[in-house]
Amino acid sequence: QAKIGSNVTITSGGINVSGVTTAATLSGNLTGDVNSGFVTATSAVIGSGVTINAGGLNITGVMTATTFEGSGASMTGVAMTITPLAYNPDVYDSTVPKTTGIGITFDHRILAGSGNVTLSIATNAGAAGTVVENFGVGSSVTIQGRKVIIDPTSDLDASETYHISYPSGAFTNTGGDVSYVGTAYTFGAKPEFISIWSWGGGTADVGTNAGNNTNTRYSSPVQLPGFVSNGAFSRHDSNLILGKSDNTLWAFGSKNDKGQLGLNNNTQYSSPVEIGGTGWNRVSTAHKNVIATKTDGTLWAWGYGIGGALAQNNETNYSSPVQVPGTTWKTGMAEFVSTSYGAIAIKTDGTLWTWGVNNKGQLGQNVNSPSWGGTSSPIQIPGTTWNKIGSGSGRYRLVTKTDGTLWGWGSNTYGNLGLNNATTYSSPTQIPGTTWAYAVG
Repeated sequence: QAKIGSNVTITSGGINVSGVTTAATLSGNLTGDVNSGFVTATSAVIGSGVTINAGGLNITGVMTATTFEGSGASMTGVAMTITPLAYNPDVYDSTVPKTTGIGITFDHRILAGSGNVTLSIATNAGAAGTVVENFGVGSSVTIQGRKVIIDPTSDLDASETYHISYPSGAFTNTGGDVSYVGTAYTFGAKPEFISIWSWGGGTADVGTNAGNNTNTRYSSPVQLPGFVSNGAFSRHDSNLILGKSDNTLWAFGSKNDKGQLGLNNNTQYSSPVEIGGTGWNRVSTAHKNVIATKTDGTLWAWGYGIGGALAQNNETNYSSPVQVPGTTWKTGMAEFVSTSYGAIAIKTDGTLWTWGVNNKGQLGQNVNSPSWGGTSSPIQIPGTTWNKIGSGSGRYRLVTKTDGTLWGWGSNTYGNLGLNNATTYSSPTQIPGTTWAYAVG
């Protein structure tokens, strides 16, 4: 703490005292009323040409401090700073409703300056990556007193971490004569909790209307009672697998001959039954095999194991979840896809892995395997910047990279790969263009 009286001069050469000073240290946040003749300092870094006297604080050099308190009426040569007090949502906050918007609350009121608030996908280092959307400060950014709010035109992906930034001058003080410096922060998107509704046939497809019966058809939506989903959802072969808001996983349906409901049996169910374990957040089904991720980065599989589809180094059927080797699988909506007799998935380091049959080169290993041949354990496809899996077709793949390129391989009988031919490719081949975001095959 330091109490400084009149006629005290601080320069780059040191402290010259011609008045009275009591000080243990002179470092820290400058607090107090700068007009009163007394300043308390606890963490200030003061450059040359700084004079403190009974008349106030005069600055002709450079001073940086984390906070200032007081009227500031006699402060010259230094700009005001702006401090974020709260972020909406907080990093990985799942409690903020969508209706509250996305933004920052600052420590005092602000006005619009010029520039954009930019929403980007964050890279692994937390810096800005691919731009999702720009919001003009004077047009599409809402300012409510001390709060800045942006409203993306498209839903955010629950698998991503996002980066918000704005440049110096984007916001000013309420007088409009002082521009604030820029800043940035990141947050993780989480799925909204949603109710589940169904309608249609209930006779041939047991449980697809979740009405706990096998004979009723509904021509209007009927809510699945007491079920609030976390966004995990997959349907195939008259089966439904759903995640609840508590990250439990539930299954029902009429096709369970290979254990694809994950309930440790081959029984049909017309109402949801819980699959063991917690922490489930994404699921994907195809034909008679299922893969799903947990929030801890683990990947699990069950059902039909032919062709090594379950990545267990065998072709065994499993009627309960078994873990696929590894604990760094990405857990987003398009980070893994179950395919007919196989699967493809991305890890957090940007590597791409696949397993199962390879009769059309769909494993991306520059080789075709006859009949059911392939691999029953995960094998890496070259590259470390894979981003989104857009196709889980049994015979071809479409996947984007973080640089906006799109790549395809496998069966191409009908021009599935967008390469202006009908040639089968057994290695990733780039589809023209560099601004692809996602592909659905």
